[in-house]
Amino acid sequence: MSVRLLLTDEAWAEIAPILAPITSRAGSPPVLSDRMCIEAMLSLARTGTPWRDLPEAFGHWDAVSNRFRRWERRGLWRQLWERLQTDACPLTRPLFIDATMVRAHQHAAGALKKNGGHAAQALGRSRGGWSTKIHAGCRDERTGVAIVLTAGHCHESPVFETVLAQVPPEPSLTHAMMDKG
Repeated sequence: MSVRLLLTDEAWAEIAPILAPITSRAGSPPVLSDRMCIEAMLSLARTGTPWRDLPEAFGHWDAVSNRFRRWERRGLWRQLWERLQTDACPLTRPLFIDATMVRAHQHAAGALKKNGGHAAQALGRSRGGWSTKIHAGCRDERTGVAIVLTAGHCHESPVFETVLAQVPPEPSLTHAMMDKG
C-alpha cells in the first residue's frame, strides 16, 4: 500500500538538522524514522482521520501516537516551530490567508444610495441575510498584514490577489497557507 507523502526532500533537509539536537536518542532506536513519523502526523492532519485509521505504511498507529504525545510533552513541537522561524530557514515567515463572515444588523439593509449603497459598505446578501466578508492575511495569530472587505456573498478566490498585493514585500516570504475556499 502506497501513501501520499507531503514533505519534499528540500523541506526535510531544512527540518532534519533542527530536529536532530532536540529529539531524544535514549533507549532503543525507533522503528519508524523521524521523517516518516512526521509524515504520518501530517497525513493525519491532512485527512482528519483518527489515530487508529493511520495507514499501515506508517507502522503501528500507537507508536506514532505515543511519539507525538512525548514530543508534545517535551515541547519539541514549539522548539521546532521557533527554530524554523529564524531568518536562516527558507520556510520562515509564512503568510496565512483566510476569510470570515460578519453578519450585519438587520437595519443595515437600508444603506443610503447617495453614499454608495451596499457596495460602499461591503454589504451583500448571503444565505443568512446581509453580511460582510473579511479577507485577511496574517503572519501569525497576532500580526495582520492585509485586510480586504467585500460583500458577504463574494467568494474568497477572486480576492486572493488583492490580499496578496497588500502584503508588504519581504524576501523571506516563500510560503502561503490557506484553506480550499
